[in-house]
Amino acid sequence: MLAAVWTQRCVLRGRAERSTSTTANLGASCNAYPPECPTHAEGRRRLCERVDAGRPLAHIADEGGVSRATLTNWYRRWLAFGEAGQFDRSSRPSSQPTRSPDDVEDMVIHLRQRDHVRGR
Repeated sequence: MLAAVWTQRCVLRGRAERSTSTTANLGASCNAYPPECPTHAEGRRRLCERVDAGRPLAHIADEGGVSRATLTNWYRRWLAFGEAGQFDRSSRPSSQPTRSPDDVEDMVIHLRQRDHVRGR
């Protein structure tokens, strides 16, 4: 019951904040929700503290309205990085070994602009 109330409030409040704010003002996506929401960094911290207290992870995940796998990932990051690990991270890769060199990229852009090519 508690998870359903949290989720409903988080969704409604998150939509309202998203519609009135720009992406630049939101920061990390989990901060678009109120602190009592389990998907907010504060909510994640509270769930991880409950696991630290010795309660079964599956029970806490059920109460928080998240999957066991999600809570396990949050808890691993909690153990590794502390509170800083509870914020959303970019999914962008740290490197792209097969990326085209900058001069090749510049040449492709120049040719597309010159010939008015727009890809597919």
